[in-house]
Amino acid sequence: MSRTAIIGSCITRDIWRECDIPLDDVLYVSRTSLPSLVSTPVAGPVMPADPPEGLGRHSLRMVAADLEKTALAALAEHRPTHLVFDFIDERFDLLEQDGAILTHSWELDRLGLIGGPGLESPRVIPRLSDEADRLWQGALARIAALLNTPPLAGTAVILHHAQWARDYRDGQGGQGSFSDDLHIWEDHPASLPAHNALLRRYRDLFVEAIPRARVVQAADDAQRADEGHVWGLSPFHYVTDYYPDVWRQLRGLGI
Repeated sequence: MSRTAIIGSCITRDIWRECDIPLDDVLYVSRTSLPSLVSTPVAGPVMPADPPEGLGRHSLRMVAADLEKTALAALAEHRPTHLVFDFIDERFDLLEQDGAILTHSWELDRLGLIGGPGLESPRVIPRLSDEADRLWQGALARIAALLNTPPLAGTAVILHHAQWARDYRDGQGGQGSFSDDLHIWEDHPASLPAHNALLRRYRDLFVEAIPRARVVQAADDAQRADEGHVWGLSPFHYVTDYYPDVWRQLRGLGI
């Protein structure tokens, strides 16, 4: 029987939800980046006992894991037969504090930890910068080495490659289009073409570094966003046809 782990985003996690498949035995790590995964821990931040309005306990756990760097140990303990990556959460900028790298996710921002203990004055590393690219390639090399070491050396590695959708289905069943200039959130602008180019670059670097990795990708006509998506309109909240298409490919790889 397969045992799956996901290092990625809701686009992969939602395959299980959309296809009505239990997630009970799936290890899911999100709101992180490869450079953050392999970094030293960020010492000092105090996580709230309860999430503020608009965040769930999963968000607390994911931010804590990104700060404390527990994901890779959890992955080794899980001993997955299949490990699925997706890079949609690699849209966030990185932060550097006293040599430690973390992911500047909306959830981290919402928790108000920046400026507090351990994160007094983090330095922003823009996602599309040369520095972020160097950090990502260095982290990829470390992840590739980890995947060639027990207990992960026999794990099937899969990349769920996705692109930000250009078009979306609106609430009346018609079609709309995203502009090139979007926002990660409020004051964090992003370029749709630039991030899609980055995702393609990450894909190519990943399969070069990890030759056994297999790539799954939804058909072009399924790569449309959906205004009626449970998580709202976003270039990576896709129409319902997207998820079973990718699930069939994952099943073909033994999941």
